[in-house]
Amino acid sequence: MNLTESNNASMRVFSLPVNQEGEVHIPQHVLNNFQTNVGQSLTLIQIAGFAVLLANVPKISELANNFVSLMNDHQVDRVRP
Repeated sequence: MNLTESNNASMRVFSLPVNQEGEVHIPQHVLNNFQTNVGQSLTLIQIAGFAVLLANVPKISELANNFVSLMNDHQVDRVRP
């Protein structure tokens, strides 16, 4: 697993290989940060070419605005089809 940390300690980027069944393994320390329990569901939200994994679902419009703001702050180029 490759881990890259930005200047913002709350943002980490993980490389998650996809197996033949299309599954990925989420590192245990990430799940611990989510405070997940066995059997709990996580929520994956796709925004254009990006995906966000959440332990609980916030207000979608608030999440989208925060995500776009972070993209702008970090000068992330938008994905073009």
